Amino acid sequence: RKISKNIEIKSTIRCPPVTFTGEIQALLNKSKEKYDAVHSHLIYEIFPFLFGTKTIFTLHGIFWKEFLFQNSFYGKLYCLLAKKRLELIFPKLTKLIAISPYVIQELDSQGFDTDKAAVIENPVSDDFFNVKKQDDNLILYPAALIPLKNQLRFLEAVSTIKGELRDYR
Repeated sequence: RKISKNIEIKSTIRCPPVTFTGEIQALLNKSKEKYDAVHSHLIYEIFPFLFGTKTIFTLHGIFWKEFLFQNSFYGKLYCLLAKKRLELIFPKLTKLIAISPYVIQELDSQGFDTDKAAVIENPVSDDFFNVKKQDDNLILYPAALIPLKNQLRFLEAVSTIKGELRDYR
């Protein structure tokens, strides 16, 4: 969809299993148009544009850390392949966007050249958080129930301050 005179957003659809076929699908469905820059949040989508186009990739996951929380063979394989993909494409990227300084530290710890990385933190406006409170002492933890989100640690943390909290739910 066109969002301004000079900017158009093009979406792509991929068929599972992208873990194994993402780059192939991206290559086969690559638009014939020439782009000045390509930005992606999916590592395999940036692949066809690494040569001759400015490429910006936003890294949302720390694959080598997520690997530790995977319980399935497929989950572990996905993380290993994602890290390998990042290692392969990183030298060709024009820029990498990290969602926090922590991501930069993690990239550095793995030997990535963080000079090409820039931090763009939470894009949600602070106004979004200025919500009138309707219930007292209500705790909400919206997240998928997976080890990576560590809900057990949250419950342990709440139990340490339960004396300070009264009538919470």
